[in-house]
Amino acid sequence: MSRRGAGFASLMLGHVLAAFLCLANAGASPAKEVLDNGLVVITSPSESSSVVVIEMLVKASALHEPVGKAGLRQLVQQTMVRGSEHMSGNDLAAALDDIGADFDTGLGLDYVEVYMVSLARDFGRAVELMAEVVRCPVFPAAEVEREREVAARHLESLAAAPFDSVQLLARQGLYAGHPYGLPPQGTMKSLASITRADLADFHGRHYVPNNTIIAIAGGVPRAEAVAAARGCFGDWRRRPLPPVDAPPVSPLERSTLQVREGAVGQAYFMLAYDVGELRPDAYPVMEVMRALLGRGMGSRFFGAVRDRAAVAYEADCYHFALVQGGYIGAYVATEPRDLERTKQLIVGEFERLRAEPVTAAELRRAQQFAIGTDALEHQKAKDRAFHLAWYEAIGLGYDFDQRYPQAIGSVTAEQVRAAARSLFGCYSLGLMLPAG
Repeated sequence: MSRRGAGFASLMLGHVLAAFLCLANAGASPAKEVLDNGLVVITSPSESSSVVVIEMLVKASALHEPVGKAGLRQLVQQTMVRGSEHMSGNDLAAALDDIGADFDTGLGLDYVEVYMVSLARDFGRAVELMAEVVRCPVFPAAEVEREREVAARHLESLAAAPFDSVQLLARQGLYAGHPYGLPPQGTMKSLASITRADLADFHGRHYVPNNTIIAIAGGVPRAEAVAAARGCFGDWRRRPLPPVDAPPVSPLERSTLQVREGAVGQAYFMLAYDVGELRPDAYPVMEVMRALLGRGMGSRFFGAVRDRAAVAYEADCYHFALVQGGYIGAYVATEPRDLERTKQLIVGEFERLRAEPVTAAELRRAQQFAIGTDALEHQKAKDRAFHLAWYEAIGLGYDFDQRYPQAIGSVTAEQVRAAARSLFGCYSLGLMLPAG
């Protein structure tokens, strides 16, 4: 397919998916209620669904981890499901099996996540089990040691993953001396230093209702969802939130390079620019810029390194929104012999955004692509619930999920160029090369 054909296909796909998003959201507007203890409950019912998702985000950030304790949040997440005040780990597992629920935990740099997917008919029991896990874990000593070993093995596997490796290397350059520059999973040294008392203390300080958001999406009526949340979490005691004791992110004074060798067959890199603290007015601009640069066959990265120069296998753009300073980065896979040329082409595309106005056709393609892929990311109730909770957690508001198409469509070429001029100066390059 020619580049013109690819661009047209992407544009039409965007139009189709934008229409799909409007239909999908019709009659399913989310709503927010704040309980007396500060717990935020967001509901998005769907009468046609037989399943329900309970998505919980706790705003426990990497910024809150004590110095030398990187990976503490990960270990809390892994271990709190291994036993509570009223149920052993085996009891919890059996109870989840009884209702066929999918239960898991996760974390980002600015939050930790707990979610459950169950049949709508088992919603009440699912909420009870989530409350049991989140509110009163006991962190059994034997389970702490077992999960510490699991976390250490996970670190070894991450070291061989190109995307995770170059992303961390790029962050180390952007956030030297800052918690964002540390691996969320910790290091071998930091994991070894974490005690059971550390887990219990961190949980007690940060896993509190006034620091937590629950989004409930799927086949449960709104009133029933709120009543269940109030019944299981309404008496959860709020507490003062600990302050963030982390240094501010310092702007790069020069471009940096971090390199790692690994068992890979080609070169991978992430070239990242700091985009500053998360601001509601800047977020849509960054999303459009991401689509313009590196999303889809009509993007500038694809045209530069795949279509014309044929020096890269993969070239994508990622936008990571963070409370204290996010970044936008190019993730590229290429042959080592083509590395320098590929890097220069990618830098050239960032620079071109500073130097030249974006055409109306390019802007329209990027906007439609962003809106269309957002629609695809909302097909499952789990994804819808996550976006509702995440937008609320990072300060954009749960209703940004509904406002996304309008916000993206309102971005102008002048805003894109102004952002590029202010942001694209020094960069951090994380590079993974074949061993030897």
